[in-house]
Amino acid sequence: MAKVRWGVIGCGGIAARGTIPEFKQMVSNAEITSVMDIDYAAFEANCPVSEQTHQEN
Repeated sequence: MAKVRWGVIGCGGIAARGTIPEFKQMVSNAEITSVMDIDYAAFEANCPVSEQTHQEN
């Protein structure tokens, strides 16, 4: 089965404690390909695994 690739807009508490974990449990072949938040502190706190930023592209 092909992976379901999706992005997350907003990395605050709802995404970190609800949306992302629930979706990953419900969709076994889910892959998060991108995340973003205008609040960099929320991004760093809740999405600690990041390979590159949009400035690095």
